[in-house]
Amino acid sequence: GNQTGCRINARPERPGPRSEGICGHVPQMPRNEYRRYFVADLIILPFFHRLVVMTRLIPLLALILFASEPLAAACGNLLDYSHRRLASQAEDNLCESYGGNVILVVNTASRCGFTSQFEGLEALYQKYRDDGFVILGFPSDDFRQEMAEEEDTAEVCFINYGVTFPMFATSPVRGSDANALFQALAEAERAPRWNFTKYLIGRDGTVLESFGSRTAPLESPLESRVAEAVAAGPPS
Repeated sequence: GNQTGCRINARPERPGPRSEGICGHVPQMPRNEYRRYFVADLIILPFFHRLVVMTRLIPLLALILFASEPLAAACGNLLDYSHRRLASQAEDNLCESYGGNVILVVNTASRCGFTSQFEGLEALYQKYRDDGFVILGFPSDDFRQEMAEEEDTAEVCFINYGVTFPMFATSPVRGSDANALFQALAEAERAPRWNFTKYLIGRDGTVLESFGSRTAPLESPLESRVAEAVAAGPPS
């Protein structure tokens, strides 16, 4: 019997901060009980927690994967390419940003006899942008008519001509040094012969047609082809 009249807890306590019993006695946990709590708290419970988390994440990952497949298929290899924005450190992946749109790609220059086409290109963009049309401008000094500094190039197109369509960093557009997009365009059609060559790309990522420097953006075969492409809607 207990001579002191103290009641000792019979149930083992889980390991934790040191706590004294009613009479100053610290209950000692049997080795097998300690092992059981160790296995349950440190091994089994964390395992089941991770299992529950993974079970919830798998459907979400599958949804993201399958949702991205149609977009990648629509872009094809032509738009599977990232390029830095003009006078910026931000990069655009062309497929992610513009896939599914009708796209007009133009190699531009700031000191060219056709530089005034920026005005017509901006008007064309504003006219059809709500129908899923975008223009992508790529300044290039391949014909020795581009500014040395990107900030000056940006001033010409954004300030002087009020361009709002995406413009990208100056890069080569001809030969082996051409950026990846223009290498693909050269294979599909031909490399630019001069500034303001225009490539029309359908919603499925294929090149529909190219137009030379002298083709005006508005009231021209180019605009007729753009109107036709946007009216066709997304590919089935």
